[in-house]
Amino acid sequence: MKVPGMLSRRGGAYFVTCVVLFSTLGASGGRTIPDDNCAAIRDALKEIGELKPGDSRAQLERSFELDGGLQVSADSRYAFKKCQYIKVDVEFSKQSISNGTAPILPTDKIVKISRLYLENPVYD
Repeated sequence: MKVPGMLSRRGGAYFVTCVVLFSTLGASGGRTIPDDNCAAIRDALKEIGELKPGDSRAQLERSFELDGGLQVSADSRYAFKKCQYIKVDVEFSKQSISNGTAPILPTDKIVKISRLYLENPVYD
């Protein structure tokens, strides 16, 4: 239920973010953080924002690549190509193959995409 004058959860999060951002700018004497530090995060948010359920694995793999470690075709962890610390979990539609395993195909369809998160790169 929306009450006039109250912020929604999402609106509240944006409000808090703005307050923190402006208070940080004030504490730094008006100096801003160099844009280079945020470029990869901004780019990853833009790229993931353009993806939606129904898009193909090939579309995801323009900007993201499979992270290291054990991966299965239906549930995969991807790392942003420009910064391997930025990750996203993606669920793909399951294919039925007679031997019980499904190959990873560029035509696999995205079912669900997680929010971006930070994690150390995984190496095999």
